[in-house]
Amino acid sequence: STHRSRLLVLQNTTLLWLLLCGFSSINGYMIALQNRRKPFCRWLASPENMKGVISDKSDQSPLAVSDDTSEGLPDLLDNLKIDPKSIEIVLQENADGKSTNFEFVPMFRGSANYIANHRSTLAVYHIPGSIFEKPESFRDLMNDIALTWLLGMKIVIVAGCHHQVATRVGERKLVNGLFVTDEDTLRIIKEEAGYVRFEVERQLARSLRLHGTMDGDGNVISGNFFSAQPFGVINGTDYKFTGFVRRVEVDRIRQLHNSRNICLLSTLGVSPSGEVFNVNSEALAATVAGSLGANKVIYFTDQDSIIRNKAFG
Repeated sequence: STHRSRLLVLQNTTLLWLLLCGFSSINGYMIALQNRRKPFCRWLASPENMKGVISDKSDQSPLAVSDDTSEGLPDLLDNLKIDPKSIEIVLQENADGKSTNFEFVPMFRGSANYIANHRSTLAVYHIPGSIFEKPESFRDLMNDIALTWLLGMKIVIVAGCHHQVATRVGERKLVNGLFVTDEDTLRIIKEEAGYVRFEVERQLARSLRLHGTMDGDGNVISGNFFSAQPFGVINGTDYKFTGFVRRVEVDRIRQLHNSRNICLLSTLGVSPSGEVFNVNSEALAATVAGSLGANKVIYFTDQDSIIRNKAFG
């Protein structure tokens, strides 16, 4: 019928989308599934019951609900707490005359294999300090990481703070690719490591709640999950408080993952004697990934770049 052709009819190919999103008002539009086994949908699509419910005006698109809706709508609307005046019947065709195409379901189906393959896998994410200077990018990154957690991945995050330290300290002594960390610089590193740690915890906690985590399910936990030791004196250069990973607490990190928590690491490691050493964040991420047998180690950057094998191009 004419009225039925004007309804936005979601075919069986978009049933998954409805199951995910539910029967709800989206952007002010009521989306209904036309299914002959659903009395309300049959009623809504019936031309007899559409009289007095929609106003078929040629200059309006989509069709607007008329003011006189009290007699036509069933009691089901009252049970669902739906205001009839908030319903619009959306045309099946857009302004160009082409059929409306919902691309979400094919995309979601195409990603099903990837979701299954990555469920219960372990990924180590390295976050550079420079990304904290771009709030929107940092927020979006936390949302994406939370999504991977929601899909069942086990996550370790290594947060670097080199950008913040370089901004405050300026030029630092670099020998053989390693920065020399003196006592004053170590104090600044402690402050900036605390800052980036708090920012990751804050934004990631928001993202986890945004994705609908229940109370007690999913948290961001940081601590001494690795120990460090100093480089000491190499070729006459004393690297002072610059160190490297001595041991990764693999069992403790796995306990976090078994409880559906996310492990967060800063670049500061403590030695068995209680001394604190600054560890290169990129090396820390690689070492942790190797110790845990991670499936992936991912380095984020705020610049477009490609890692290329020098031998094979």
